[in-house]
Amino acid sequence: MTGIFVGLPCTREYQPFRESLSIFLNKIKNDYNIEVFEIKYHMRDDARNIIVDEFLKSDKDYLLFLDDDHSGHTPEMLESLIKANTMVCSMKCYSRYYPYQITTITEDIKYHDNHSLYVLNKNKGYGECRFLGFGMALISRELFSRIEKPYFKCDKLGEREDNYFCEKLTLAGITPIGCFDYVLTHDGINDSNVLHRRQTGIRKFIKETNQRIKLRQIKEAIKNKEVYVNNQSEGKLNVIDVCLNSEIILA
Repeated sequence: MTGIFVGLPCTREYQPFRESLSIFLNKIKNDYNIEVFEIKYHMRDDARNIIVDEFLKSDKDYLLFLDDDHSGHTPEMLESLIKANTMVCSMKCYSRYYPYQITTITEDIKYHDNHSLYVLNKNKGYGECRFLGFGMALISRELFSRIEKPYFKCDKLGEREDNYFCEKLTLAGITPIGCFDYVLTHDGINDSNVLHRRQTGIRKFIKETNQRIKLRQIKEAIKNKEVYVNNQSEGKLNVIDVCLNSEIILA
Protein backbone atom coordinates (compact mmCIF):
# COMPACT_ATOMS: atom_id res chain seq x y z
CA MET A 1 0.00 0.00 0.00
CA THR A 2 1.37 3.40 -1.01
CA GLY A 3 2.51 5.44 1.98
CA ILE A 4 1.52 9.14 2.10
CA PHE A 5 3.01 11.53 4.67
CA VAL A 6 0.60 14.47 4.86
CA GLY A 7 2.46 17.61 5.89
CA LEU A 8 0.43 20.55 7.20
CA PRO A 9 2.27 23.86 7.74
CA CYS A 10 -0.48 25.79 9.54
CA THR A 11 -0.52 29.47 10.48
CA ARG A 12 -4.27 30.08 10.85
CA GLU A 13 -7.60 28.43 11.60
CA TYR A 14 -9.54 28.30 8.34
CA GLN A 15 -12.69 26.28 8.80
CA PRO A 16 -13.20 25.31 5.12
CA PHE A 17 -9.73 23.74 5.16
CA ARG A 18 -10.41 21.78 8.34
CA GLU A 19 -13.70 20.49 7.02
CA SER A 20 -12.22 19.57 3.64
CA LEU A 21 -9.19 17.89 5.24
CA SER A 22 -11.37 15.75 7.49
CA ILE A 23 -13.50 14.53 4.60
CA PHE A 24 -10.45 13.96 2.39
CA LEU A 25 -8.53 11.91 4.97
CA ASN A 26 -11.59 9.82 5.75
CA LYS A 27 -12.03 8.99 2.06
CA ILE A 28 -8.42 7.96 1.41
CA LYS A 29 -7.56 6.20 4.69
CA ASN A 30 -8.45 2.72 3.37
CA ASP A 31 -6.54 3.07 0.11
CA TYR A 32 -3.28 4.53 1.37
CA ASN A 33 -1.01 4.18 4.38
CA ILE A 34 -1.48 7.67 5.83
CA GLU A 35 0.51 9.61 8.42
CA VAL A 36 -0.43 13.21 9.22
CA PHE A 37 2.06 15.70 10.65
CA GLU A 38 0.96 19.24 11.50
CA ILE A 39 3.18 22.07 12.61
CA LYS A 40 1.77 25.41 13.75
CA TYR A 41 2.94 29.00 13.92
CA HIS A 42 6.37 28.70 12.35
CA MET A 43 7.81 30.71 9.49
CA ARG A 44 6.91 29.14 6.18
CA ASP A 45 10.39 27.90 5.36
CA ASP A 46 11.01 26.55 8.88
CA ALA A 47 7.69 24.71 8.88
CA ARG A 48 8.30 23.09 5.51
CA ASN A 49 11.88 22.10 6.36
CA ILE A 50 10.74 20.51 9.62
CA ILE A 51 8.01 18.62 7.79
CA VAL A 52 10.54 17.28 5.26
CA ASP A 53 12.80 16.09 8.08
CA GLU A 54 9.91 14.26 9.72
CA PHE A 55 8.87 12.75 6.39
CA LEU A 56 12.37 11.39 5.80
CA LYS A 57 12.29 9.73 9.23
CA SER A 58 9.12 7.90 8.25
CA ASP A 59 8.68 4.91 5.95
CA LYS A 60 6.28 6.72 3.63
CA ASP A 61 6.76 6.90 -0.15
CA TYR A 62 5.48 10.43 -0.74
CA LEU A 63 5.21 13.73 1.06
CA LEU A 64 1.90 15.49 0.41
CA PHE A 65 1.98 19.20 1.31
CA LEU A 66 -1.45 20.69 2.01
CA ASP A 67 -1.65 24.42 2.76
CA ASP A 68 -4.17 25.58 5.33
CA ASP A 69 -6.11 28.08 3.18
CA HIS A 70 -7.29 25.60 0.54
CA SER A 71 -10.38 23.40 0.32
CA GLY A 72 -12.09 20.92 -1.95
CA HIS A 73 -9.48 18.15 -1.74
CA THR A 74 -10.58 14.91 -3.39
CA PRO A 75 -9.17 11.37 -3.71
CA GLU A 76 -9.15 11.88 -7.48
CA MET A 77 -6.75 14.79 -7.07
CA LEU A 78 -4.36 12.69 -5.03
CA GLU A 79 -4.61 9.84 -7.51
CA SER A 80 -3.79 12.17 -10.39
CA LEU A 81 -0.72 13.50 -8.56
CA ILE A 82 0.53 9.94 -8.01
CA LYS A 83 -0.22 8.95 -11.62
CA ALA A 84 2.07 11.73 -12.81
CA ASN A 85 4.88 9.35 -11.79
CA THR A 86 7.35 12.17 -11.24
CA MET A 87 9.40 13.52 -8.36
CA VAL A 88 7.18 16.52 -7.72
CA CYS A 89 3.69 17.30 -8.98
CA SER A 90 1.36 20.07 -7.83
CA MET A 91 -2.37 20.65 -8.29
CA LYS A 92 -3.54 23.73 -10.16
CA CYS A 93 -4.71 26.56 -7.89
CA TYR A 94 -5.08 30.32 -8.15
CA SER A 95 -3.21 32.79 -5.98
CA ARG A 96 -5.15 34.72 -3.31
CA TYR A 97 -4.30 38.17 -4.65
CA TYR A 98 -4.99 40.11 -7.81
CA PRO A 99 -4.37 39.17 -10.62
CA TYR A 100 -5.11 35.69 -9.18
CA GLN A 101 -2.60 33.95 -11.43
CA ILE A 102 -2.34 30.19 -11.51
CA THR A 103 0.25 28.70 -9.17
CA THR A 104 1.35 26.06 -11.68
CA ILE A 105 3.27 28.27 -14.09
CA THR A 106 4.18 26.37 -17.25
CA GLU A 107 7.28 26.86 -19.36
CA ASP A 108 5.37 28.72 -22.08
CA ILE A 109 4.43 31.52 -19.65
CA LYS A 110 7.01 34.30 -19.44
CA TYR A 111 7.35 36.14 -16.14
CA HIS A 112 7.45 39.53 -17.85
CA ASP A 113 4.22 38.82 -19.72
CA ASN A 114 1.75 39.79 -17.00
CA HIS A 115 -1.27 39.03 -19.18
CA SER A 116 -0.27 35.40 -19.54
CA LEU A 117 -0.10 35.00 -15.79
CA TYR A 118 -3.78 35.62 -15.25
CA VAL A 119 -5.57 34.42 -18.36
CA LEU A 120 -7.93 31.52 -17.72
CA ASN A 121 -5.60 28.55 -18.09
CA LYS A 122 -7.37 25.78 -20.02
CA ASN A 123 -4.57 23.23 -20.03
CA LYS A 124 -5.52 19.64 -19.25
CA GLY A 125 -3.45 16.71 -18.11
CA TYR A 126 0.11 17.40 -17.01
CA GLY A 127 2.55 20.14 -17.94
CA GLU A 128 6.18 20.94 -17.26
CA CYS A 129 6.41 23.97 -14.99
CA ARG A 130 9.00 26.50 -13.98
CA PHE A 131 7.15 27.24 -10.76
CA LEU A 132 4.75 25.35 -8.47
CA GLY A 133 2.67 26.43 -5.53
CA PHE A 134 2.25 24.07 -2.59
CA GLY A 135 -1.49 24.16 -1.95
CA MET A 136 -1.52 20.44 -2.78
CA ALA A 137 1.86 19.14 -3.86
CA LEU A 138 3.14 15.56 -3.92
CA ILE A 139 6.89 14.98 -3.58
CA SER A 140 8.73 11.67 -3.81
CA ARG A 141 11.31 10.55 -1.26
CA GLU A 142 13.93 10.33 -3.99
CA LEU A 143 13.81 14.05 -4.68
CA PHE A 144 15.39 14.94 -1.35
CA SER A 145 18.45 12.89 -2.18
CA ARG A 146 18.98 15.12 -5.20
CA ILE A 147 18.95 18.52 -3.48
CA GLU A 148 20.72 19.88 -0.41
CA LYS A 149 19.43 21.64 2.69
CA PRO A 150 17.87 24.04 3.27
CA TYR A 151 15.09 22.78 1.02
CA PHE A 152 13.05 25.91 1.61
CA LYS A 153 14.13 29.47 2.35
CA CYS A 154 12.00 32.63 2.57
CA ASP A 155 12.95 36.01 1.20
CA LYS A 156 13.33 39.12 3.38
CA LEU A 157 9.55 39.49 3.56
CA GLY A 158 9.10 35.95 4.87
CA GLU A 159 7.63 34.71 1.58
CA ARG A 160 8.49 32.94 -1.69
CA GLU A 161 9.91 29.80 -0.12
CA ASP A 162 8.24 27.89 -2.94
CA ASN A 163 10.23 29.91 -5.51
CA TYR A 164 13.43 29.00 -3.68
CA PHE A 165 12.51 25.32 -3.77
CA CYS A 166 11.71 25.40 -7.50
CA GLU A 167 15.00 27.16 -8.23
CA LYS A 168 16.82 24.35 -6.41
CA LEU A 169 14.97 21.83 -8.57
CA THR A 170 16.06 23.60 -11.74
CA LEU A 171 19.70 23.58 -10.62
CA ALA A 172 19.39 19.85 -9.88
CA GLY A 173 17.92 19.14 -13.32
CA ILE A 174 14.50 18.25 -11.91
CA THR A 175 11.43 19.42 -13.83
CA PRO A 176 8.38 20.30 -11.71
CA ILE A 177 5.09 18.99 -13.09
CA GLY A 178 1.69 20.63 -12.77
CA CYS A 179 -1.63 18.82 -12.88
CA PHE A 180 -4.36 20.74 -14.71
CA ASP A 181 -7.24 18.25 -14.63
CA TYR A 182 -8.59 19.64 -11.36
CA VAL A 183 -8.56 22.96 -9.52
CA LEU A 184 -8.08 23.10 -5.77
CA THR A 185 -10.01 26.00 -4.25
CA HIS A 186 -7.71 28.59 -2.68
CA ASP A 187 -9.27 31.01 -0.20
CA GLY A 188 -12.58 30.51 -2.00
CA ILE A 189 -11.12 31.06 -5.48
CA ASN A 190 -11.49 28.51 -8.28
CA ASP A 191 -12.50 28.29 -11.95
CA SER A 192 -16.10 29.19 -11.13
CA ASN A 193 -15.32 32.68 -9.86
CA VAL A 194 -11.75 33.67 -10.79
CA LEU A 195 -12.84 35.79 -13.78
CA HIS A 196 -15.27 37.74 -11.59
CA ARG A 197 -12.52 38.23 -8.99
CA ARG A 198 -10.23 39.59 -11.71
CA GLN A 199 -12.88 41.96 -13.03
CA THR A 200 -13.42 43.29 -9.51
CA GLY A 201 -9.68 43.40 -8.93
CA ILE A 202 -8.88 45.41 -12.05
CA ARG A 203 -11.45 48.06 -11.10
CA LYS A 204 -9.93 48.33 -7.63
CA PHE A 205 -6.42 48.38 -9.11
CA ILE A 206 -7.32 51.23 -11.50
CA LYS A 207 -9.00 53.23 -8.72
CA GLU A 208 -6.02 52.85 -6.39
CA THR A 209 -3.58 53.71 -9.17
CA ASN A 210 -5.53 56.85 -10.02
CA GLN A 211 -5.64 57.81 -6.36
CA ARG A 212 -1.86 57.46 -6.05
CA ILE A 213 -1.45 59.69 -9.11
CA LYS A 214 -3.84 62.27 -7.66
CA LEU A 215 -2.07 62.19 -4.30
CA ARG A 216 1.28 62.92 -5.93
CA GLN A 217 -0.29 65.79 -7.85
CA ILE A 218 -1.92 67.22 -4.73
CA LYS A 219 1.27 66.96 -2.68
CA GLU A 220 3.20 68.70 -5.43
CA ALA A 221 0.55 71.42 -5.68
CA ILE A 222 0.66 71.99 -1.91
CA LYS A 223 4.45 72.09 -2.02
CA ASN A 224 4.33 74.71 -4.79
CA LYS A 225 1.63 76.64 -2.89
CA GLU A 226 -0.87 76.10 -5.68
CA VAL A 227 -3.36 74.59 -3.23
CA TYR A 228 -4.16 76.17 0.13
CA VAL A 229 -6.13 74.86 3.11
CA ASN A 230 -8.47 77.72 3.95
CA ASN A 231 -10.51 75.88 6.59
CA GLN A 232 -7.95 74.97 9.25
CA SER A 233 -10.50 72.90 11.15
CA GLU A 234 -10.59 70.41 8.28
CA GLY A 235 -6.85 69.99 7.96
CA LYS A 236 -4.83 68.93 4.95
CA LEU A 237 -5.64 65.25 5.21
CA ASN A 238 -9.37 65.86 4.91
CA VAL A 239 -8.85 68.12 1.94
CA ILE A 240 -6.63 65.53 0.27
CA ASP A 241 -9.16 62.81 1.05
CA VAL A 242 -11.92 64.85 -0.57
CA CYS A 243 -9.79 65.33 -3.66
CA LEU A 244 -8.84 61.68 -3.88
CA ASN A 245 -12.45 60.58 -3.80
CA SER A 246 -13.57 63.12 -6.39
CA GLU A 247 -12.94 63.33 -10.12
CA ILE A 248 -10.61 66.31 -9.62
CA ILE A 249 -7.25 65.92 -11.32
CA LEU A 250 -4.97 68.86 -10.79
CA ALA A 251 -3.02 70.12 -13.77
